[in-house]
Amino acid sequence: MNAEVLALAPAIVFLGVLFFLLPNLTRPELFFAVTVERGFRRCAAGTLIVRRYRMHVTVVTAIAVALLCLAGALSLRSLPPVTLFGQLAALGAAFLAARRATQPFAVAPTTVREAELAAWKKTVPGGLAVALGPLLLLLLAGLAAWLRWSDLPEKMPVHWGFSGPDRWVERTPARMWGLLLLNGSVIAMICLSVWGVSQAVGRVVTTGAEAAAEFRFRRLTVWLLLLVAYLVSLPLALTVLAPEAVRSPAVMNAWGAVMLAGVLISVAGLIWMGQGGSRLAGPDRESITAPPAGDRRTDACWKWGMFYVNPDDPAIFIEKRFGIGYTLNFGNPWAWAAIALLVPSLVSGILLLQ
Repeated sequence: MNAEVLALAPAIVFLGVLFFLLPNLTRPELFFAVTVERGFRRCAAGTLIVRRYRMHVTVVTAIAVALLCLAGALSLRSLPPVTLFGQLAALGAAFLAARRATQPFAVAPTTVREAELAAWKKTVPGGLAVALGPLLLLLLAGLAAWLRWSDLPEKMPVHWGFSGPDRWVERTPARMWGLLLLNGSVIAMICLSVWGVSQAVGRVVTTGAEAAAEFRFRRLTVWLLLLVAYLVSLPLALTVLAPEAVRSPAVMNAWGAVMLAGVLISVAGLIWMGQGGSRLAGPDRESITAPPAGDRRTDACWKWGMFYVNPDDPAIFIEKRFGIGYTLNFGNPWAWAAIALLVPSLVSGILLLQ
């Protein structure tokens, strides 16, 4: 079985399992990104929608695994990535079909909005210095490359697996700039997300057990983002500052093990908590007769249940309605400013590495 199959098989299985579980991970009053009455997911209509959705997800994932096995048996190098993108498209179609089936049962969320006058608790461990550490590490690598260019290896790694580098390019100034731009753009996006999740998220609940659970969810999300940022910045820094370490299987195996363990533990923690910590906050208040809160945002601002567009909402980041984590408010000009700033440098870095 070729390397492409081995690399994509865990991703395809993970996507299938994650999409299978997602209906149970969203907030109790949100069902396939639609605001519904409390307990709707347990009624006959709700369970039927989930059953059909999960059958769709199971069939799609089984077909993707079969195509991946076929690609490995016949050494079809182009089929694995096509299979992954096809699976993503089909899983998205399953979500949209379930959303359409849910919309006739939609209700208006409560018009009550909650605000918190006190400052938020600190969610970034170590504060600003730790949050910007990956970018500072990248700047240090760029400065070291400029000062000791002739001492760098003739071939530089540009992609790493869990056992070390698996793709190399000739050392040239253009490719070094490409590496710095590519890694810098990715890390800048992560650091921006750290700031956004810490300071610019639209809150759902501000008091009580649900607010405490929401804070714990945000804090674990920040930990995961910081972990990924440091582990992205480390290989390039090692390439410039300690090239021998990159060629050491022991060092890179340790790095890969830390990355895999940290990411898996963090993702498992977020799944266990549920979106916004909703699974930590106790029962979903079935006995309360007030209108459901959902995420306190109108359904009309969610395009296809995936993209939030509301120019009247000052929040830059808000919780996803279907999934784990946060997304941008595409109605906020600052969200588009960040995209306009970071995407060109990301694309430039990729082109310079060709």
